[in-house]
Amino acid sequence: VIWSAAFGGTGNDVAEAVATSASSEVLVTGSFEDSVDFGTGSQTSAGGADCFVLQLTSAGATSVVTTLGGTGDEVGTVAADDGGTWVVGGTWTSAVLDLGDGLPEPANGGTDLFLGDFNSNGATVGSEFWGGSGDETFTSLVVGSSEMGTTGTFTGSTDLDQTYTSAGGTDMFMFLLL
Repeated sequence: VIWSAAFGGTGNDVAEAVATSASSEVLVTGSFEDSVDFGTGSQTSAGGADCFVLQLTSAGATSVVTTLGGTGDEVGTVAADDGGTWVVGGTWTSAVLDLGDGLPEPANGGTDLFLGDFNSNGATVGSEFWGGSGDETFTSLVVGSSEMGTTGTFTGSTDLDQTYTSAGGTDMFMFLLL
């Protein structure tokens, strides 16, 4: 073990995914409830469970904390490209979600999807949202040099820049973004 870290607060705090950046920093994402200190001071949830992204140095110290949330529940996964951009993909149930770029997105119904691009300081570079009448979730996220791929599941109907209707139960999707 080179280093270890533990964080927790008054609610349920869950790490969901880990990635490494081109500069050997470790990115961790997940969700937290109520309040938690990731080593830089207390963070308070906007309601329900909020998504977090931690950037940890190669020595395990917290260098950046970014939280994403509304009145519902948000949770995410993370990947990083070679240029230092983080990509966070996740699900949300809040009535409106703003990933920090000042462009709030209203919910479509059920659990919806978000993708956010963040620079190495945790500032939002861009955001996209998808959803439909049912529930959507990401199951994987991969970032390449010029594209990003993801897979997930949906129920009911969903709009992933094209409308798909479930054949019954839970169906899968995949898409590639350039």
